Amino acid sequence: MSSRRSRTGIAVLVGVPLGLTCGLLPPFEHATRPPFHFLRMISPLSWAPVAVALFGIGHQPVYFLIAIAAVWPITLNTIAGGAHDRAGLPRRGPSGS
Repeated sequence: MSSRRSRTGIAVLVGVPLGLTCGLLPPFEHATRPPFHFLRMISPLSWAPVAVALFGIGHQPVYFLIAIAAVWPITLNTIAGGAHDRAGLPRRGPSGS
């Protein structure tokens, strides 16, 4: 597996469960909306000093920066999908026979 895919995988592993939780549970979504949108507005390059301070010099800060740049679009789009699907859940039944 290429390192590029694994870095995106980190964002997917964080963003999809977090987005589904927020999208399917309205109280959780309302509680986390302000921090998500605040953190989303911070440029990924602005996280560079934080990444170097946390992980030192090497490949780990780069992985962190790519993951932090990718996690917000994944999370916010999954929230939108979960909220859209939440309305259709009660109408669905078994699809067999």
